Amino acid sequence: MTIHRKLRWSNAIRSVLSDAVLADIAQILGELEVSGDVESAVAAIEASIETATVVQLNAWSLLMVEDVAVGKEPQRSCGFAAQVGLGYELLDPYGGTPGFIVALSSDMPHAPDPSGQMTGHISFSGLFNLASENTTTGSFSYEIVMSASSTLKAMYSSQRLQAPGVPTSTTHRVTCGMLLKVPAVNV
Repeated sequence: MTIHRKLRWSNAIRSVLSDAVLADIAQILGELEVSGDVESAVAAIEASIETATVVQLNAWSLLMVEDVAVGKEPQRSCGFAAQVGLGYELLDPYGGTPGFIVALSSDMPHAPDPSGQMTGHISFSGLFNLASENTTTGSFSYEIVMSASSTLKAMYSSQRLQAPGVPTSTTHRVTCGMLLKVPAVNV
């Protein structure tokens, strides 16, 4: 749990919090999702930690707890990764002779703004003689947080398969979805 780890790292608390205290903090954070009362949630977390550790949290620690409590948004990332692989196929799925396989792939996540996340992926694999038999796949997705209770996600993916003696086939897929969070009611 982030709060526990940060409090231990900053030496605000010296002992490990019990599972019961961690469960209590998780319950408080879950209730915060429904109530939206950050002040009460931070006070309840503070009381739970201080009772368990017999240590009074300082102002920095309380601000950190508040930052974690209100900052429960999904993480956004940016960057680029590329992978190259070389292998040997023992059985050819198309009945040809086995041979060396080359695999190339890359991933690119990008956050154009705090509420959006674009992700791209492309991969290419095939026999060492790349022109004779290969598979190329690619996908692109975009996710945007529309509000605290709704998220829109769109995705496009494509696959091109070239096999010996078979016509090249290409497939495309487009999906779009909306996630709506509905608050639960305790009865």
